[in-house]
Amino acid sequence: MGVVPPPFWTDCPSIEDDHVTMPSALESTGSADSSIGGYIFRSPTTRPSRPAQPSRPDEARVVFDDPDQLADLAAAQRGNREALERLLSRHTDRLFAVCIRMAGRADAEDLLQESLVRIIKALPQFRGESRVSTWMLRIAVNTCLTCHRKRKSRPSVSLEAAGGAQEFSKKDGEPGAVAAVETRERIDRLEQVFSELEPHQRVIITLRDLQGLDYQEIAAVLGVPLGTVKSRLFRARLALREGVEGKRRSGSGSAD
Repeated sequence: MGVVPPPFWTDCPSIEDDHVTMPSALESTGSADSSIGGYIFRSPTTRPSRPAQPSRPDEARVVFDDPDQLADLAAAQRGNREALERLLSRHTDRLFAVCIRMAGRADAEDLLQESLVRIIKALPQFRGESRVSTWMLRIAVNTCLTCHRKRKSRPSVSLEAAGGAQEFSKKDGEPGAVAAVETRERIDRLEQVFSELEPHQRVIITLRDLQGLDYQEIAAVLGVPLGTVKSRLFRARLALREGVEGKRRSGSGSAD
């Protein structure tokens, strides 16, 4: 367990740093090596293992999925129901996590089901131009973005509900109650700012900092050039950082 860093953004690493990570379980830390604003978002322990990444962009094809998955893919495309269930079960947790962070828990289950239906319908046409996980994520992301455009409103997205803020620890020497309150306030600010980001900002942070996809994978999921991925991620991290800092200053002013 780490400690709550005072102030919130002290020793924050550059938002351009490719090693800034925000996987799911939110934990405060005093280290600035792999955190945003002193926070690390730790990946869930149940996160499915990922196959080794290709060394070159032109190698990023389905052949790098593990053999068992490829066998299930081929069988599912031939109509084998058991193979289809195994194939989908490998990716359901990740797809659900993306849906939660894109749309909030209230709509995530419906969006997951719609995404799975679209995946099943499109499965016969999948020819391995990307990894299976990348292809499925693209469908889930597009489903969530389509839902948002139809509603024309931003959902309330809780990182805690998405597996984000689960464990807190007190700073050494601080009373537990005080540390817990301060931590909760920081998490509340972060959750609120994240929910207020534009959909394309939430998705880029979700894919890179929460799901740990590399730039090539994100480009494939979103269907945009590599440079666009980097610029969007930079702006999204900046918006998140400035938003949280603004709310921190606003909260401090109100307290005074």
